[in-house]
Formats: sequence, C-alpha cells, structure tokens
Amino acid sequence: METMTKEELIEKIQELETKIQELESRKSSGRKEQIISLLQEGRKTIDELSEKLGITNRNVSSQLSYLRKDGWKFGKDSKKRIFIEED
Repeated sequence: METMTKEELIEKIQELETKIQELESRKSSGRKEQIISLLQEGRKTIDELSEKLGITNRNVSSQLSYLRKDGWKFGKDSKKRIFIEED
C-alpha cells in the first residue's frame, strides 16, 4: 500500500470533491430535462412527477426552482397540476 503525504491526501480529496460536484451537476441537469419532457406530455402534479422520476416531492420542487432560474415558466391549475406556460 502506498503512503501519501498530508498534502497529497488533501489534493486527492479536492480532486474527488470536484468529480462529485460534476456528477451531481449532470444528474441535476438530467432530472430537469426529464421534468420538462414529462410536462411537455401533459400536466402533472408534484406527486406524479415524483413517482415517475423515482425522487422525492421535495427534489421535484427543487428541480422546478432550478428550471425557473433557467428561465422556464410554470403554472398550476385548480387540480394542482403543473404545466409549462407559453410566452
């Protein structure tokens, strides 16, 4: 087994943290694309999106927030179904 110095360990940890952040970013981007695709098929509730994506309602809400920051506009009907608003 190779022995590493403290500095080498710190550098390795930083490299791994960067890779984790990149993977999380890709995962989030994929989720956002999936949500848009599902909403383009028709109106969905948070529960329906959550079930179809296999993620929590909270995570769906977070992804919708990120999409809003990216410029997407969503509405909600009287049955709490979410839809993409057209400009």
